[in-house]
Amino acid sequence: MSQGQAVTPFRVVTNSFEIRRLPIKPFYHYDAVIIKKDSRGDKPCPRQRCAQVIDRLQDSHPEIFNPRASYDGYRNMFSSHQFDDGQYTVQFGPRSVFEIKIMNVSTIHTADLMRFTTREGAADPLIAQNTIPVTLLQVIVSQGPHLAHNFSLHAKSFYEERNAFDLANKGIQGWRGYFQSVRPVLGRFIINVNTTAAAFYKPGKLTDVAPDAVNLRDRRTLIQRVNTDDRVFEELRRFYKGVVVSVEPNGLRKKITNIVRSAGRQVFDRDGAQITVECYVQRPVVVQEYWAEHHNIMLRWPDAFGVQVGYRDGIFPAEVCTVVAGQRYKKKLSPEDTAAFIDKTKTRPDQKMREIRQAVSGQVGPLNYAHSSWMLDAGIEVSTNPIHLEGHILPTPMVQYGSGPLKVGGGAWNVMRQRLVNPARVDRWGVVLFDDSPGIKDRANEFLQMLVRNMSQLGIQFTSPPVKESGEPADAWSSLKRTWHKAVSDLPPMRNPDGSLRADADGDPLMPRPSFILVVLPANAAELRKQVKQWGDVKFGIVTQCVRGGKYDKPNGRDQYCNNVALKINAKLGGVNNHARPGTATANLMKEAMFVGDLVASMDPNATKYHVYVAAQPPRQEIITDMARMLRDAIRDYGNLRQALPAAIVIYRDGVSEGEYAKVEQEEIRSIEATIKDVSREYKELHNYTRPIHLVFIVVGKRHHNRFFPEDKSQGDRSGNCPPGLVVDQGIVHSKYIDFYLLSHTAIVGTSRPSHYVVLRNTPNVGADRLHELSYALCHVYASATRAVSIPAPVYYADRVCARVADFQFHPSLYEDDHSTDGGTDTPFPLEKWKQGLGLSRLTQQMYFL
Repeated sequence: MSQGQAVTPFRVVTNSFEIRRLPIKPFYHYDAVIIKKDSRGDKPCPRQRCAQVIDRLQDSHPEIFNPRASYDGYRNMFSSHQFDDGQYTVQFGPRSVFEIKIMNVSTIHTADLMRFTTREGAADPLIAQNTIPVTLLQVIVSQGPHLAHNFSLHAKSFYEERNAFDLANKGIQGWRGYFQSVRPVLGRFIINVNTTAAAFYKPGKLTDVAPDAVNLRDRRTLIQRVNTDDRVFEELRRFYKGVVVSVEPNGLRKKITNIVRSAGRQVFDRDGAQITVECYVQRPVVVQEYWAEHHNIMLRWPDAFGVQVGYRDGIFPAEVCTVVAGQRYKKKLSPEDTAAFIDKTKTRPDQKMREIRQAVSGQVGPLNYAHSSWMLDAGIEVSTNPIHLEGHILPTPMVQYGSGPLKVGGGAWNVMRQRLVNPARVDRWGVVLFDDSPGIKDRANEFLQMLVRNMSQLGIQFTSPPVKESGEPADAWSSLKRTWHKAVSDLPPMRNPDGSLRADADGDPLMPRPSFILVVLPANAAELRKQVKQWGDVKFGIVTQCVRGGKYDKPNGRDQYCNNVALKINAKLGGVNNHARPGTATANLMKEAMFVGDLVASMDPNATKYHVYVAAQPPRQEIITDMARMLRDAIRDYGNLRQALPAAIVIYRDGVSEGEYAKVEQEEIRSIEATIKDVSREYKELHNYTRPIHLVFIVVGKRHHNRFFPEDKSQGDRSGNCPPGLVVDQGIVHSKYIDFYLLSHTAIVGTSRPSHYVVLRNTPNVGADRLHELSYALCHVYASATRAVSIPAPVYYADRVCARVADFQFHPSLYEDDHSTDGGTDTPFPLEKWKQGLGLSRLTQQMYFL
């Protein structure tokens, strides 16, 4: 961006709607504690039953709950009229008795709500920590549609089964639905509404849907494979563990804890020496006989698997179980499922906005705020017109290559016949071919020739041809090591200072490492890729670059794919692909700052080279407990390389929800500031270094639902989206923090999603315009892309590192545990075991994660 370029005004329509009138009367907040009575001891009500219990309670006592109170699915009830505290009993059957204790805890007035919309109120800890008034609005708004569609009252989204669509794994379905969130912003309350979609377990008879879950054609094949193939058995067990099924004949709901083979043939006895079922019997009984005698159900497939439930390990044959509808699939989708999901849910901006407006107006769709009995009782009015705002378009930063600046159009540029800023040098390298499909050698050689040609055109130097080897998938590590040694066979092994031979991780003489090894994989080879990365990243510290069938061997787009691979290899080898040049003031900040994405840290003046620092911590924990230690190491590395400490540390922090901002300020940022003081003190004592280090801490949010649409459709891009560079920093901004939305990229499909930037610390008082400009520039230096990306490069790199560590760097035995790295279990996470099993990469000073 040249000095003096101005921003361009740009009006947008948002998917947010103003709450024109807040509750016109006080609301009474009650604490509802639900206990399930049990002969073995009382226990809290299962979360999935709470709404049903409260619903039955209000049906049973219309003289008290009229109008009906609203409920959040946990403990909070809200009523527009006051009633006495009380204790009630609700019964669904002789064994299903619940006791509810209700106590009034506060009264909420309109003035309590309005305090959240002022800077002073939002900054008051006593107000900010008590979010119950905002919860009241959220509950009132969502109560109607969530009850109508039988979805959790505490969630902000609900989905409709009638809109289900299949994914690649047909044991999973995608459901479309709506998201709605009440938010206090500066000066008002708004409701953010969006169309959304999520993956769900396919509902239906377990014997009907289970074959799809493990990609088998029918029930008969499933029964045979589960009983004879450990891999299929384990795949099915992992897929359905934790899923709730409805069990015949009474329709009781049970959560699957395990599966067993040939359920109908299993035997149980009174002593529990063998597997037991729920009912107590006097003599050993075969499960098949039990169901015939006690429930008059003749099992048609006694050799089919069954499920275990609860702490008594009861067995229920699969054919008496039905997967309950509406259960979210929260595990990571496969690449094939992800592609299918994106394809089925992509929506043009104009279509998305039309669906949202129809849902809010009540003409079509389920929100219908104007006719909700809860909204009418509260006197809440919501505008049916979306909010219009004034934004602006930033000038596009100049993208600099070795051969000169490139023109950026629509957020993208072309590197054909361009030279990289700092091309790497390739001295020794190898190619391992693990793919044995017909004609693969010719296609792989053709790709290899094109790759070398493209890399050479970019300025990357090759001093020798590659060593080519056919790999053995069953012994991938040996194949990789053989290729390594052949690539450097004319070089002597490495020696210690005393002249003795150095040993590698296998105890063999350590040979000089090649620049990199190119690995050619079959189309579907996730496990083989994991072995390659564990060998290269963790065991030997050798850069590997994988390419796979279906990508490199397609004539159409092969040239672009070669360029993408070349850019990755150059950055992995320490080269620099391009720089982004913002305005002069911002460029000066870039030169002297260290940019951090939790936790990677830039080491060069252009924020293009990054070191990696990792640690294990429990999944879904937002606070980074080892941040201080990792940042200390990063500052020291920066100082050693640059012979000076950074003038500022700019941290772009991902993965923080709005409710955690205060905690991040109190714990993480304070720890960071203490670390900065400690390191500064060290440098002052050692080098008489006195320049202070400033801190800029920005939370970058991607998982939000705010969208922007051009008010004038003719000003949109070819897909109908707003153009890249759009900044919105008014109208829907935070009441307490300085924040802004930046749309830095062009959507390939569907509706563009801007990133949300919230500034939690800014000690050098960098102006808002410079923060906009800086963030936009950092979206243009993601090393393996020739287009602006949606978040600054350090955040993107941190995401890649986290995925790399989770997928490849832990001991293989940990992946066999029921604890996955996404925290998908209810039992405590064994942190110490994962810490001990974390294999640190030997390439942390290289960008191996691309």
